[in-house]
Amino acid sequence: MKIIVNNADEQKLIQRFIDALHEHLSEVEDADHKWAHEHNEEPNLGSEEYMFIDGGLYETKVEIEPKERPLIVYDDDIITGECSICGAHTVGTIDGCSIGYAEYLWLTSEESCKIRWKCETCWGKGH
Repeated sequence: MKIIVNNADEQKLIQRFIDALHEHLSEVEDADHKWAHEHNEEPNLGSEEYMFIDGGLYETKVEIEPKERPLIVYDDDIITGECSICGAHTVGTIDGCSIGYAEYLWLTSEESCKIRWKCETCWGKGH
């Protein structure tokens, strides 16, 4: 199986997710079957299907293709910090736009937070 992502940061993220899912797949299967039993529903996948997924996860390759759409979130409130000028607590970004994973890593990095992080007031004053 092959998964294509936009950049190396996303490649590492998806590989970590696949590793975690592979490690806990039996727990996912148990939870799926338990929920289905409790709600008188069919499970999302049968035991045999989980076996195929398990084999596929083991062989998954995560490849980079820069033309691929990046992973994004539409909630800029995941970005929080302290203004490097006045110390005010900030939530979100100035533009309020969606955030890609690579941008998230940069905005939450120690370098970005200490040097470039500004609240809207200080940013507007040109500090």
